[in-house]
Amino acid sequence: MTVHISTYSSAQLWLSYITAYLLPSNGWFAVKDTESEKIFQIPLGGNIGMALSGSELLLTAFEHQTMGLNVVQQSPFSGLPGLMLPAGAVDTWTIINERRVIFVLRSNGVYYSAYLGLIEAFGSARTYSFPCFVGGSSGGSAFPYFAGGAQKCPKVCVPDGTWQAVGGEYGAGLSSFASFDYSRKCAYVFPFDGKNKRIGSDLDGGITLFRALVVSDKFDGSVQFQNPNMYFDGEPYADDGQWLGYLDGVFACPAGLAAGSVFTIDGAQYLVVRNLGVAGELFAVGLS
Repeated sequence: MTVHISTYSSAQLWLSYITAYLLPSNGWFAVKDTESEKIFQIPLGGNIGMALSGSELLLTAFEHQTMGLNVVQQSPFSGLPGLMLPAGAVDTWTIINERRVIFVLRSNGVYYSAYLGLIEAFGSARTYSFPCFVGGSSGGSAFPYFAGGAQKCPKVCVPDGTWQAVGGEYGAGLSSFASFDYSRKCAYVFPFDGKNKRIGSDLDGGITLFRALVVSDKFDGSVQFQNPNMYFDGEPYADDGQWLGYLDGVFACPAGLAAGSVFTIDGAQYLVVRNLGVAGELFAVGLS
């Protein structure tokens, strides 16, 4: 894993560096790298795509690429999550491994973040060929949380090859909630379904971490999909899907930590990231 921490005079310079050097030097092959569009092959399989749209970097992914189409045209879902590229100098954290890339940008106390690539899936490659998650922070909330409506919310590819919105039926501008409404027809990330608000210290007073678990809505091929009569009202519920896997290197943490701080547990370091500028809404990203 490579962790690149630096301050740039502009977000555009940061983007140029990671696409021209950092991603390729870590085994991410550049299929396309123009000023406005980027396509990279994920070392473990599949592709990610990025497209500049004003001050926003649109994000997508696709298992197989189609030559002759631009990034947006190749996207298997509509409503691309995005990473805002703020004006002026930015502090940056870029965490790359063979599975995924995590971006964190800080400008004037506001944190912009994104997750692009594969999750640590529970299924085998035979049953779950493209366990991919795409999430940003341009829809009013960072990717572990839920906001932005169906357009800007994160998206996850489930084992049958289709893509689901992650918390996407919540309206734009809603950053989080006390408890998740499981009647929503969408996937979610545990414990960011409201359970994270109850995380405290461990018995020794240390920091407690929970891995971010992606849970699908039901889909074609899931046990629940094959047994629709189990629903008294015929409606699919989000917690009747499947546990898909973990967001690699993303954790829920207590709300009292300082954004931008780094703490160590068992020799591993973690960065505390704020949900944009929302006080008390945090998550942690592994740096080692």
